[in-house]
Amino acid sequence: MPRNKYQIIEKAYELDLNKLDEGFTAADIFCHAENRNKARAKLFSIVKYDYWKLSSTGEELTRYNMPIFRAKKRDLVFFEGLPTVRQKIEKIIEQRHRLDILEKLAQNPDVSHCYIIKRGEYYRPNKCGYTLEKGVAGIYEKADAISEAKFCDEISLEPCLAPKKEQA
Repeated sequence: MPRNKYQIIEKAYELDLNKLDEGFTAADIFCHAENRNKARAKLFSIVKYDYWKLSSTGEELTRYNMPIFRAKKRDLVFFEGLPTVRQKIEKIIEQRHRLDILEKLAQNPDVSHCYIIKRGEYYRPNKCGYTLEKGVAGIYEKADAISEAKFCDEISLEPCLAPKKEQA
């Protein structure tokens, strides 16, 4: 999706931790601001007592030498009339698509049972563990499988046409 499709409310800026001594020890440090100078002030107020040093020169970090960059994925934008962080929009759209797929599966009269797959492994019968082998995987009624999958992004379903006799 093009980044400029959404109206920006506030731009995001991030401290470049790769340019700081031991910057790898910190979580991302970012803020929303109207412009670069206001972002520098906000970011410096967050880190001024952390005593960071620039890895290239060994200088102590100041408001004027702090390495920052535009973090467009963190911009605050309007999405469907609400302020939303840009990187969350893709997740929202993916989730809607996933729910559409589950709804189509629910409406498909040819499918009565499904395998439940989590992180590439099949649920065993009675949801007792996981297996890589489809032959020993559990087969679940479609409604139960869909209910299980709706609230966990890690779960996918694989339709099967008829249940095994021992699990029917």
